Amino acid sequence: MVVISNDLINSKPLVVVVIPGTRGSKVKSDYPGNIRVPKGEANLPEETVFLCFQVRALDHSRFQEQPIGRISKTSLDLLDKTLFWFLSSQTALPAD
Repeated sequence: MVVISNDLINSKPLVVVVIPGTRGSKVKSDYPGNIRVPKGEANLPEETVFLCFQVRALDHSRFQEQPIGRISKTSLDLLDKTLFWFLSSQTALPAD
């Protein structure tokens, strides 16, 4: 999963907003709302597809381990655009 809530929120004992990911091999087709991140980026052990349509808030207690890495600015920008599109009333897909 990738944390998308900002650092100010993450530093408080509230919730952490995340987008879950799954193995790229499990997702045969790219759909609107999916962001594919290559193996190795953010120290990911394999290609990962983040599912923006499954955004959720989790309690801080779910995070016992340190993050394994950070996704690139390019992937984060695409994730931001996709999440904005998914949560808005826009019908046009975000540009890559």
